[in-house]
Amino acid sequence: MWPNGESVVLVALQTAITATFVAAILFTTRGQTTARVAAVAVLAALSLGLHSTWLRLLTNPHWRAIAAPLVWIQLLSASELILAARASESDFRAPSASRRSRARLVVPMLWNLRRVGTSWAVKNTPAGPRQQSSRAGFVLRRAAAAILAYLLLDAMVSAPAPDVALVSVQKQTLWELRALTREDWVMRTIATASFWVSVALLLVVISYGGALFWGPDDIARCELALLHVATVNTAPILFWLIINIFSQQDLLKALRSECLPLMRREPSSGQEEKVTISIGSLQRSCPLLKACFQECLRIYGQPLHSRRVLSDTVLTDTQGEQYLLKKGVDVMMPSGVSHTMPDVWGSNAGQFDAARFMNWPDNASREQRAAYMPFGGGKHLCPGRNFATAEILGFVAALILGTDIEAPEGTANELTVPQPSSAVLGQAISKPRGYANCEGLGARIRKRVGFERVKWRFSS
Repeated sequence: MWPNGESVVLVALQTAITATFVAAILFTTRGQTTARVAAVAVLAALSLGLHSTWLRLLTNPHWRAIAAPLVWIQLLSASELILAARASESDFRAPSASRRSRARLVVPMLWNLRRVGTSWAVKNTPAGPRQQSSRAGFVLRRAAAAILAYLLLDAMVSAPAPDVALVSVQKQTLWELRALTREDWVMRTIATASFWVSVALLLVVISYGGALFWGPDDIARCELALLHVATVNTAPILFWLIINIFSQQDLLKALRSECLPLMRREPSSGQEEKVTISIGSLQRSCPLLKACFQECLRIYGQPLHSRRVLSDTVLTDTQGEQYLLKKGVDVMMPSGVSHTMPDVWGSNAGQFDAARFMNWPDNASREQRAAYMPFGGGKHLCPGRNFATAEILGFVAALILGTDIEAPEGTANELTVPQPSSAVLGQAISKPRGYANCEGLGARIRKRVGFERVKWRFSS
């Protein structure tokens, strides 16, 4: 049984640590650096007492080896949060009626701090904090914090030398700090510093390597490419999916029956009615809609894949012909060719078949699985494929359920699917052929009866 006095001390120390941490977060602002440092010092002193208390309470060496390091991990985590939360509520430009909001902002703020040397912008807010940080100052502070943290964790655990721990199994695996001699402290400090300094500097280079060599303008140019990636292929494939569905009334009717059970209406007292669609359920429970999307990717997806040959390789085709690919050569593989081969997809390879990908890939041949590469193939696949699929299926499902899309007045009564052109370099989806600036591709979109005042919402 634990001594009652030691148990009370343990609970009291842990309570004091929690109270100090909460007070430091709630009642200190950005300018009170001294108060924050003092709070960390108090936490360190309390953790030292908690560490010694655990060692006195626990007799099992394995429990001692687990419990005591947790004390210092707790200290390091609390110190990181206290010292990093330097922005006050006003810096977030988001008024709040309670001081508790600052505590809720601490953890998201650690994840949302942007690149070194740039404005410390915070996501999901109208504007980020006005505080600026120099690149060198930020890196030096992070390196010093990492070195101090690892030194503290390694030294305060007070583990004996590995050879002693292996030979003398019965000896305790943790020592009291006061049992260490001056020589022990010197040797532990030198050995620990020489190792953890290199580790800390490596962490800094890994974490902030891009910012160390790139300025804000360079980073901005790279991030600008995200706008291109997010729209260059998503918008065209969305067009093809919509035009192929709404030009076939039988297919449209089947899709409405398939998607309707996944729509959830929420009663509302206002003018609008909220309707929610589960994106995850669409992909699991709407095989026909997913098959239409995959068929559009097959017909209109023409990505160009490139691979570099790492060693001399001989390929043999189905006719027995052999081809030598020399080491260092770049191989270009256009999916538009494999997506429309009659030998693989049948005589209707160039036509839209909504049922072609039903029960895919169980009912697909080996050749079809190998030829279908809408998002790349092999080790590297498009990193945004899941997000693009979710947003396209969700948007199209809302159109299917809530709208009628028809040809504009004065034209044919039915929508007609245009012929695709060849995709250009940098684009993976073809565009309609013969329509300069998309002129002549207009349509009339009307809300269906019962969906006139609907506000669409999507859930994962």
